Amino acid sequence: MEKVSSIETFNSVNAMISAGEVQLNKISQYLTDIPDEATAELLVSPKDTATILRRNLGRWVEDLKAIRRINEAHGLHSDGQLLKGMQVSDHDEEIGYWKPAEEYIAVELRAAWKQAKNSGQDVTTDLFIGTKEIVHGHGIRTDDITLSNNLYSRKEVIGEQGGPFVTQRRSDYAHQQWSSTESPDNSSGVYVVNFMNGVSGWTHKKNITYSSRPVALRILAPRP
Repeated sequence: MEKVSSIETFNSVNAMISAGEVQLNKISQYLTDIPDEATAELLVSPKDTATILRRNLGRWVEDLKAIRRINEAHGLHSDGQLLKGMQVSDHDEEIGYWKPAEEYIAVELRAAWKQAKNSGQDVTTDLFIGTKEIVHGHGIRTDDITLSNNLYSRKEVIGEQGGPFVTQRRSDYAHQQWSSTESPDNSSGVYVVNFMNGVSGWTHKKNITYSSRPVALRILAPRP
């Protein structure tokens, strides 16, 4: 893994981009029981996973592992805090058949919410591949927008602060964005969205190379 120089640490180019406030119970099927008062600021990496790690686009299983390798040396930061990748595994790798990646992510987000609520301090999570809702705003098997602030709806704002959201310099598939949400019918399939035209669908996680944009959440402590 190549490290950035110390000069790049806290450089404005590496600053996480705010995509607006979201409700935690609307960002994942595994968090629907969290109260409406639980909110967070959606933070988006100014670079895609391939650019951060200076490699080509990856399959979903590769990007999941790649984000785990992002650490403080890469210089991604928010409000003076250096961010690293969430240590999430897919359910069919390394530890045997267990939980989907999105469920692992939800466990981490739920713990961060409890910490923010109990401490009265905002808590910023580690980086992860966004859920279906975070990437495109839609819940599973619905055309309704359940999350108005999402990567697709805010791609112009993200692009203004971090450069064009979609780049074709690595492959013709760079405009296709991975999510962490699996198909309810087949655990080998995950949700992707075309950032050129908004078309979405399910793709095999091990066959095709697409892009991913790491995100994090600043979980907001309950306000008096």
